[in-house]
Amino acid sequence: MPQPTPPLNPAGPDNSEDLLFKKLFSPSKLMTIIGDEIPLISEKQSLSKVLLNDENNELSDGTNFWDKNRQLTTDEIDCYLQKIAANAKNTEVNYPTGLYVPYSTRTHLEDALNENIKSDPSWPKAVQLFPINTGGHWILVSLQKIVNEKNNTQQIKCVIFNSLRALGHDKENSLKRVINSFNSEFMGEMSNNNIKVHLTEPEIIFLHADLQQYLSQSCGAFVCMAAQEVIEQRESNSDSAPYTLLKNYADRFKKYSAEEQYEIDFQHRLVNRNCYLDKYGDARINASYTQLEIKHSQPKNRASGKRVS
Repeated sequence: MPQPTPPLNPAGPDNSEDLLFKKLFSPSKLMTIIGDEIPLISEKQSLSKVLLNDENNELSDGTNFWDKNRQLTTDEIDCYLQKIAANAKNTEVNYPTGLYVPYSTRTHLEDALNENIKSDPSWPKAVQLFPINTGGHWILVSLQKIVNEKNNTQQIKCVIFNSLRALGHDKENSLKRVINSFNSEFMGEMSNNNIKVHLTEPEIIFLHADLQQYLSQSCGAFVCMAAQEVIEQRESNSDSAPYTLLKNYADRFKKYSAEEQYEIDFQHRLVNRNCYLDKYGDARINASYTQLEIKHSQPKNRASGKRVS
């Protein structure tokens, strides 16, 4: 009796084809290739929900994973920045959040700041970066504690990087209130812990970079690229001021032509997407398949009827 033919398995890659092999045989990247060719927008959106696990409906405006001009989601921004900052010693990245806590006048930023200072009165030791969504728009908040040992003073310096030309008075006032409130909380915690340091008024700078003339939906990409600039430059020189680094980055980007800006944005989105797929893509697909298996393995309820004699 002939033996059954074993299933055909793909041969292992050689060095020259390693990247192509990984691209084709990673479920999420294979789905990315297939999804790019699907003509129906509704099907693209369904696949997007699988890949992005979009519980917060960040793609609810009708966009999908393959749109070349869409906002990056919270998880995409976090995944990219955590990878960039993984070995950084002078800068820390916090999880991206919205500005306001739902059904409250509080902000996620003040909750995070107060929680950190209560657990460690000497916080922050490194520059802190906070990606914040103000409502359809991403900004980057940089927080730094400047210590002057000669005068025995400390000061909180905050830079709000905004890729648009304006943020709006209400949002600016909310952010100012948060930083000033944190400064007062900071002073109280130092007093409670008998830390004899004079705390000066915080310095709050809004850097409205006006970078989105040609890239209307790229605020998340700008947050990632600007944060990367701060992280990498401060690893080379820990004395580098976040404001100077962010200002230099913005000035440098504005010198590029429209075509060059499009290309930089496009290349960043590719790197960002691959970073996200490498970390989450296959797991998200497997979780979706598991849910489908559970759903279809459950017995269906059938209406019972009486036999007719």
